[in-house]
Amino acid sequence: MDSIDGKIRHVWNLLRSNPGYRLRFILISETVILRVYKERLFEYRQFKQLAIARDLTWNRGNILEAFIKLEIIITELVISRRIGIFERDLKLEEKLEKMPTRNKILELRECGGIDQDLWSILDSLFLVRNDLAHSWSKEEANYLGNLLKDNFPKFKQDFEIAWTRIIEIYMQEQAPKVDPLIKKIESKIG
Repeated sequence: MDSIDGKIRHVWNLLRSNPGYRLRFILISETVILRVYKERLFEYRQFKQLAIARDLTWNRGNILEAFIKLEIIITELVISRRIGIFERDLKLEEKLEKMPTRNKILELRECGGIDQDLWSILDSLFLVRNDLAHSWSKEEANYLGNLLKDNFPKFKQDFEIAWTRIIEIYMQEQAPKVDPLIKKIESKIG
């Protein structure tokens, strides 16, 4: 069980056979995401890290879904930086659920989770998310001063850069903490 995939499978089996856990976390590998959220267990196999960014199409729903996934990982990184990865703080979680994404990105930058370059990319990207979420039509959305539909290849390229870097940062933060998480779960259910 040395690989992250094997560890994710082990956590999945532990939690699936022992419901009632009060945990919240995401485990990510090259091929799978395991998400424990609101006392539910979700496993996404065939996860291809870059597929979420590379498969973006000029479709409002497709783009917004990608942003939701990016925001979830950003939220988990903020939690990791504030209290530690795989830790729980219900007040912090509630605060973050209500917090605008731009503020989460700012907080992540201020605590050293991302650099200025990535912050700038994310800030520009999430303006698109807001345009798409709050406009009459996707045709009204802008990216870097141009209509998104005319600038979509650049948007997609920047989204892929941001997605890849956020996933890499998350995987680096989770790496040394997976074994202690497994021990914590085993001790709670064992």
